Amino acid sequence: MARGGTLALRTVCGAFAGLLALGWADRAEARDLTGSFAYRERIALPPEATLLVEATDGSGRPLASLRQPTAGAQVPLAFALAVPEGQDLLLRGGLSVGGEVRWLSEPVHVAAGADASDLGLIALAPYRAMGFASRLRCGDLAVEVGFRADGANLRVGPRRIELAPVETASGAKFADPTDPGTSVWSKGDAVTVSLRGTELPECAAALPAGDGWRATGHEPDWAITVRGGQLSYAPRDAEARDVALPAPEPAGAGVLFRLDPIGLTLTVTPEPCRDTMTGMPHPDRVALAEGTRVLTGCGGDPAALIAGPEWRISEVAGATLPEGAEATLLLSAGGGLAGRAACNRVTGRYTLSGEGLRLEPGGMTMMACPEPVMAAERAILDALAKVDRFDFDEAGDLLLIGGDAVLLRARF
Repeated sequence: MARGGTLALRTVCGAFAGLLALGWADRAEARDLTGSFAYRERIALPPEATLLVEATDGSGRPLASLRQPTAGAQVPLAFALAVPEGQDLLLRGGLSVGGEVRWLSEPVHVAAGADASDLGLIALAPYRAMGFASRLRCGDLAVEVGFRADGANLRVGPRRIELAPVETASGAKFADPTDPGTSVWSKGDAVTVSLRGTELPECAAALPAGDGWRATGHEPDWAITVRGGQLSYAPRDAEARDVALPAPEPAGAGVLFRLDPIGLTLTVTPEPCRDTMTGMPHPDRVALAEGTRVLTGCGGDPAALIAGPEWRISEVAGATLPEGAEATLLLSAGGGLAGRAACNRVTGRYTLSGEGLRLEPGGMTMMACPEPVMAAERAILDALAKVDRFDFDEAGDLLLIGGDAVLLRARF
């Protein structure tokens, strides 16, 4: 990475120092989880390393988190985290250095209960991100911030926003030249992200959404899988070739990996990409070069494009909502669905697979609203049940599609 980008990254990540416990630490209905994290490799941790621990529910909603500077301590590293009683959850841990997660655990299932629980020793495995971006959690919203020599990139859902340095009396600030209300600003121990003039809750570094990454392409078919710091390239009708994932290099708006032991160069650009066979949008555009031949494809988890932001539904079957109707849709990384269907609140699940997108509203409040609003609600619920895929228009609006028709349009 260019020196300017490295310095900017360190400036922002320096604001994450300290201990952060979210959500339940001061509530009577909390239970304590304890344990320790360690890895097998004989590698000393630098003194600036930080232990990250996160607990989420089954839908991926954050319940509690911990940021604990190691201050020179080595593995095993003990932790204690207060979480809500009576709820199943998943717990993960990781170690970050300079704002980059270097070690990551598998999720540990913790059954619902009221008593304190010792989870014992939890194994960490090497981890390397597919780029320079750091993942931040700002309240319930996860964003990614990456740094260039001449500025920064902010990614929220499908939107990648290029930010430029802004003069400020304190800290380091980057803003969208076309919309100064969208910015990233570190001041002392705080990092603030603003979107279109709305300041998000204070942000902190977060663990990656998953420990794996996959890319595919066609004509000919090929696949790349990255997990635990190892990359596997599987061309059609040939044996897979494996290699340790090297450090990334800057490449325009993306990053480049030189896979010299298997004779390949992989370029990943963080911008929406549609699979040429299925039309499914993915968060990353991928190019794989072998000699003079270049294969193209898409990478990353499609759910990353729609999970996290609260989408505000603006149209149903091409018609705008009536006055007084408030319709929102919030999809979590773990498959949860919540929102408001014009009048009543809705919860449920969604499924995203190679077959497409399926929305399954379940529980619902039973409030009564004026008839135009109730009619809009019935239309929204009917549309949700018919959705089979999603896409985006040039403005970044989410299009929920059934058959060949746009059933719902939403934006955040």
